[in-house]
Amino acid sequence: MLLTWIFSIILWAVSLALKIISYVIRLLHLQVIAVYVIVGVLVQLIWGTILGNSTVTTVYSIGFVLVIIFTLLSTFRGFLSGVKLPPPNVKPIPKKTERERKEEPTSIEEYPNSAMQVEVKKEEKPVYYEVKQNKNYVMAEYSNRYELYLKTESGLTLIRTDLK
Repeated sequence: MLLTWIFSIILWAVSLALKIISYVIRLLHLQVIAVYVIVGVLVQLIWGTILGNSTVTTVYSIGFVLVIIFTLLSTFRGFLSGVKLPPPNVKPIPKKTERERKEEPTSIEEYPNSAMQVEVKKEEKPVYYEVKQNKNYVMAEYSNRYELYLKTESGLTLIRTDLK
């Protein structure tokens, strides 16, 4: 019983650590460098050639420096441009064909059964996301707010609006 409890605590701690590491890697754009390091470790374990004095070491070191420079540039560019990570529970809806876009409403006033109306900039088009936990919900992101809609047989029904 005690061993099971200890194992579950260790498993929870490892899971939490992996989630934190994953978030930091995404936030700082470290995906490329993480893959490069993993490949380097695998090559070292399999062939043992990375840490010696060889051409492979030189090529790997130059590549590692280039990957670090690329990562730093993409990280700073992301911070300077104010890029935000998408919320973890939504994914972008796949791009629609031209015909589907023409049939889609262009403003909140055209959606049937809207529960409330909000002042909308006429030229602003939102980015639509499908809620991952429930495919019957769609989230629209505007420059100043988020809107949650429920898909019904008669169209989209506005559930709530959250200001940014």
